[in-house]
Amino acid sequence: AREEAQHALLSLAIDDWARTRLPARDGRALTDTRAEGVERLRAHLDADPRRDVRLLAGIPDATRANDLLSLVA
Repeated sequence: AREEAQHALLSLAIDDWARTRLPARDGRALTDTRAEGVERLRAHLDADPRRDVRLLAGIPDATRANDLLSLVA
């Protein structure tokens, strides 16, 4: 989980960096695309994976997954 959190922070840092170098139109397109992706992900988070799958794969339950998504979206 710690390594995945580091990957998430890196992706946010890359996003910040890229936005300073993009024309405004491309920055808006990036924002729109990200918002679409967040909504698609959110639609899949309502279903709670089976407990044994969550434990084996380290997947959070639906409530925690939505909480995590809210931190970055």
